[in-house]
Amino acid sequence: MLLTTIFLLILISLPIISSIPNNETQLLRVVSLFFSGIVFVLSCLLLMDFYVSSHSLEDVIRYRFGFDFLNLYFSVGIDGISIFLFALDSFLTFLWISFVPNESFFKKRLFVLLLFQLLLLFFFSEMVIFRL
Repeated sequence: MLLTTIFLLILISLPIISSIPNNETQLLRVVSLFFSGIVFVLSCLLLMDFYVSSHSLEDVIRYRFGFDFLNLYFSVGIDGISIFLFALDSFLTFLWISFVPNESFFKKRLFVLLLFQLLLLFFFSEMVIFRL
């Protein structure tokens, strides 16, 4: 549940960042820091809620694409190593966004940083499941 909320927050932030005009740099910074800060807090909650002694994946979510006969599934879950990388990525993205200079391509840099965060969080929580 928490993992889905994190992914949805980043997905919601991308069109919001895109809709803000380029000359509103302060608003762009506040909105992107707001979303990345919430993602960081939620990933810290995920880290604190993680059961370390377990040898299985936690917060497993399975998305089904297409029809049942296609067997197309995308599964995400957190294990003992990826939970720390998950929290580290959300913290570093929050720091990167706070230190992006107000230069040209400011909006594009923020968009790419949030998109990069989304891709890295998917990478750290993706599970590869082969089904026949």
